[in-house]
Amino acid sequence: MSEWYFDHLTPFKYGKILADPAWKHVMRSAKGELGGPGGHYKTMTLDQLKAMPVEQLAGPGCLIFMWATWPHLQQALELMEAWRFKYITGGAWLKRTKKFKPGFGQGYVLRSATEPFLVGRMGPTEIASRSERNVIINPLNFPDLIDSLRREHSRKPPEMREILERLLPRQHGVELFAREPWPGHDVWGNEVDKFSEVTDG
Repeated sequence: MSEWYFDHLTPFKYGKILADPAWKHVMRSAKGELGGPGGHYKTMTLDQLKAMPVEQLAGPGCLIFMWATWPHLQQALELMEAWRFKYITGGAWLKRTKKFKPGFGQGYVLRSATEPFLVGRMGPTEIASRSERNVIINPLNFPDLIDSLRREHSRKPPEMREILERLLPRQHGVELFAREPWPGHDVWGNEVDKFSEVTDG
């Protein structure tokens, strides 16, 4: 029997999966490489990501929320299919600076101020909330509606986990490529404690 890919995680347990794949970006200069994802953490090719047996984590009915980038959108759809999830919808996060201006990220033609996420399903799921929007709303309720603060590189907004909790409050959850603990749920990755001591004060 081959070794289980996800070490401490339980196969076929989870009803909600949050994933932030370590997308490999094509950079045009050494400076860009240092400032991009590869300068912050180990990235993976699409084939390496597809080889992860994520479908073996899913319980009888499971939703996956997968972070992507606009240049990786087509790859993200391929990856979701490779993991045996059916794409059903998606949304976006408008990244705000501490002064509440739209962020100014990297990009090939357009500089990305938003980050997309895709939602997929495997099997029937019992959704508890039917009022969730496909945007991440800032808790201060700014009129832009789709905004939340950008924090450290690769750190995602807490509102995403909150959405999953409201949608599937009784399901076990796991976050793949996590960078901080998720109370009451499992996390997996090589940087799961990266932001565990960071506060937002």
